[in-house]
Amino acid sequence: CIESLSVVDELGKSHIGILTGKKAPTTLDFAQQIFSGTDYEWDVPGITQPGGNSTLQLSGMYFPLNTPYCWLPNQDIKTCDYSVDEMTLRVLPSPFEPTNSRDLNKNYKYQITLKLPDNFSPAMLAAEGATGEISVMKKSDGTRSMLLVGQPTEVVFGVYKAETPLGSIIELGFYLQSNRSLQATWTNVCNEDNLISYWHNTGVGTTPVWSKTDGTIEMQTEGFHIMPDGTLNQGLIELQVPVKMAKCLWGVDLSHAVSASISATYTDGTAAQIISTKTVVHNDYFVLSSYGFHYSAPLLKVKMQQDITGGSETIAVPLNVPVIAAPSPMPTLQPVTQAQKKITITCIKNKTTKMVTGVKPVCPAGYKKK
Repeated sequence: CIESLSVVDELGKSHIGILTGKKAPTTLDFAQQIFSGTDYEWDVPGITQPGGNSTLQLSGMYFPLNTPYCWLPNQDIKTCDYSVDEMTLRVLPSPFEPTNSRDLNKNYKYQITLKLPDNFSPAMLAAEGATGEISVMKKSDGTRSMLLVGQPTEVVFGVYKAETPLGSIIELGFYLQSNRSLQATWTNVCNEDNLISYWHNTGVGTTPVWSKTDGTIEMQTEGFHIMPDGTLNQGLIELQVPVKMAKCLWGVDLSHAVSASISATYTDGTAAQIISTKTVVHNDYFVLSSYGFHYSAPLLKVKMQQDITGGSETIAVPLNVPVIAAPSPMPTLQPVTQAQKKITITCIKNKTTKMVTGVKPVCPAGYKKK
């Protein structure tokens, strides 16, 4: 069940949501299964959505293990996937308020506290969002809650497999799989408590997988090639890997210098390209943010390795502290001419005598050279 909802605005101020009492029964047709439940309205005073309201709806669903997961229309139930154990949660504008927009405010971060079932151990999150954070909290009574924080992103939508999109929407959705779900069991190789998250704007639900052969985490993305306005649909992803998991998978020590790269390979034969990547360590997670690639369906591969120079490890530089810039090169010194031989002369003035030494010695004023 949902324990709390709050919204953090662009100034960093948190606004607490409250139930308004409005609710309505709802049904959801998903993967050829019918889910029934109740939609509740939340009011978050102090925020404003693009539609002009401060109200939201949380739409949640639990797809338990061994339930047939059928993607294809009229798919034979015997050929469906029975290995999915997934909870989903979407943040939406309230359906009880008149509005001319179904977008969320993309400048806000939405925070949800969710009580976890006893038999559900989170292992992987695939989220439609620009960025976010996740954590599991254990209470004194033995129950567990999960904190989901996410910032919406613009996703292009339309008829599946059609070339022309119908439009776009700024949305936020969480798709959380347990360690019993087949797509997430590879994370158990390291530690069952590891929780990896993947944020994207593809519009098609995908989950990261581990390729032992290549030593990469792979993400098969898919989205419309163009935006509704005719421009290229630029992809964005953010992969958050626990520091302990990164060390387990790649054998890297994140307290030392590490290189991370993401390549994009397209099914149309376009050559693989290395896409721009930004990395940071935050709250015991190694975060890789990438951009600059485009859809339709690139296969993204993430790889990390310890920085090596000439066969030996480079100087250790922690990733979570400022890197000190290298000093400026020393100026080039001009060659020094070999010193010339000095001579000494004798200078006299009346009965006073002085000895003067130098390369070209000269007697002081009033003195004469002897």
